[in-house]
Amino acid sequence: MELILQKRNEFSFFANKYKIDSLLFFISFIIYLIGHFVSGTMFIYVLNESFPYQLWMLACVLAIIKILLFNHFENWQGWAFVILIGLFIWCCSLNTNTWDMVYYYVMIIAAKDIKFENIIKTFLVVVISCLAITFISAKLGIIDGITNMRDGSSELRYALGTVYPTDLAARIFYIELFYVTLKKFKLTIAEYVIWITLAIFSYIVTDTKLDFILMILILVTAVFLPYVIRILERIGNIGVSSILGLLIAGMMGATYLYSPHNSVLLKINNALSGRLQFSHIAFKKFNVPLFGQVIEQTGNGGLHHGIYAYFYIDSSYIRILMMNGVFCFILVIGTMIWLSNKLLDEKMFALELALIFMAVSSIIDQHLLEISFECIFLALLANNQVFKNRQGY
Repeated sequence: MELILQKRNEFSFFANKYKIDSLLFFISFIIYLIGHFVSGTMFIYVLNESFPYQLWMLACVLAIIKILLFNHFENWQGWAFVILIGLFIWCCSLNTNTWDMVYYYVMIIAAKDIKFENIIKTFLVVVISCLAITFISAKLGIIDGITNMRDGSSELRYALGTVYPTDLAARIFYIELFYVTLKKFKLTIAEYVIWITLAIFSYIVTDTKLDFILMILILVTAVFLPYVIRILERIGNIGVSSILGLLIAGMMGATYLYSPHNSVLLKINNALSGRLQFSHIAFKKFNVPLFGQVIEQTGNGGLHHGIYAYFYIDSSYIRILMMNGVFCFILVIGTMIWLSNKLLDEKMFALELALIFMAVSSIIDQHLLEISFECIFLALLANNQVFKNRQGY
């Protein structure tokens, strides 16, 4: 085994001179981003329904080739650990019949030693380009543009070619988040004006409060960056993890205990557009599994014919717990804590803030493991050196 690893390392060292490892990764990453993005748009009703998944599989194969040929681990135990975790995730995904976690995990391993700033740049170019194509296609009538209203409201909400207005708002939020992260939360006046305008546009078009509030909070964080960094340094990883843990536990506890007869929880539920109510149904109807289960859901996104019974789990953490199981839930939470600790220890405050914003947003939305929305987990093994704070604040 050691001889095989030695020969492989000799080959990869030679090939690295020609950046073949980066080329393989970015080709697979772009293909996966496009496939995943398309699956969240109305193109799924125009293209072959299996098209996005074919792209996912092609991306996965290329990423695995990159891993096998170019990833370096200290010894065979490192390889064994990566494979073991992957097998557990694969087994859980088999049980739940959702594959986001498997493909995301492969991309995390494939991103080892790749410069994370280049990953973010690629992410932004691909997602913004796909979003522009989606807008234009909806405007030209190539795909449908969904319009709907909230219950009890006359305000129209537009999806502009995506499957649901809330998804559109989330995409704009994450584009802003990773753009500001790439700039290390240091923006010009013109950039502030642009992002305030886009936040207002997002709110007017989609009527989505959470993403609007988070988009404004990103800009406020950028304005007060030195003070925010001092707070992060003072509370440390224990403080950050405790605060986020309390928020996540509070949301899950409120969901589990939800009752329409509890006035406080009813107000919270109304503020969250019924999220407590429908996630509570999941706790009532299903047990919490160890290694995943299938939970049939029907959301408001996409096209529906006739009357349908709405049931959808929005919170990423409750989705992972109820669908992927306890093992995957612990794995995801543990990974977030480990990554947060690593970023704070190495003073990568921009990435830490991106992780915090993603973690908070995921309390409400379902995009934690959806790579065309957020790619922060790729920072686990990527080369993040450019994000190290060297200015003392």
